[in-house]
Amino acid sequence: MRTLIAALLFSTTLPAMGEPSAFKTRCGSADIELTVVTRDGSGRGAIDTVVISAKNDKNNATISFEGEDGGNEDFAIACVKSEFGLVVLFQLRCSGNACPDDDGYGIIRTDSLQLTLSPIKQYASNKARAAELLGSKPPVLFGNSIAVFKSW
Repeated sequence: MRTLIAALLFSTTLPAMGEPSAFKTRCGSADIELTVVTRDGSGRGAIDTVVISAKNDKNNATISFEGEDGGNEDFAIACVKSEFGLVVLFQLRCSGNACPDDDGYGIIRTDSLQLTLSPIKQYASNKARAAELLGSKPPVLFGNSIAVFKSW
């Protein structure tokens, strides 16, 4: 089954410049809130920390990722349709010679709020595992209009 983009089901509210970098959105039955701390404090650019809080009728979950010291990490998130329903798909990426190209995926199931795939520290590729869980090749979110939030 091909991964279908569910962009219409995923809307987001972005803060004005100078306000805290909190982003609220919905994917299927889950309410998602992102708190993004960037190196320059703008909510855009290299990340220090990303906290994803999710809730639905049955569960609550909070997941946190920290950027590598001195690194230049970016973050993007979208809602996509997979073989087991809508999921929150996100990517962490870094720039530099030791970083894989856009291959640090994370997946949160919206029905159970289970983190079924996490970007691996040191940014090793997990694209093949993401494809297994989604049922098709995962889309690259950087530079893609389906991403409802991008930190750069």
